[in-house]
Amino acid sequence: MTSARPTLGAGRAPADFRHETTACHGDEGFLAEVVPFVRAGLAAGEPVLVTLPPARAELLGSALGGDAGAVRFLDAAAVGSNPARVIPAWREVVDTQAGAPLRAVSEPVHAGQDAA
Repeated sequence: MTSARPTLGAGRAPADFRHETTACHGDEGFLAEVVPFVRAGLAAGEPVLVTLPPARAELLGSALGGDAGAVRFLDAAAVGSNPARVIPAWREVVDTQAGAPLRAVSEPVHAGQDAA
């Protein structure tokens, strides 16, 4: 029996896995980076998962307008500060994709950050 899901070895990602990061400065920088990334995923028919603190999620949702309804938002204040909560939340979404492409944006909540 074979698995359709790529298996990760110690410290290795599957060949079709990509992880990118960007530093965004302020709300304008955040929107300039994230809105085109999300819209490109939606245009390609890819599910989009966004895990952000509530204020950032509201900002992104407003910028996306009608496209926001096609995005799955998770509250980083509820799940993002603890890997024991965020990993199962992301895993649930990934498992529903059966190996299909998925776009994700995440900004974890950290100590000293205003998550409201």
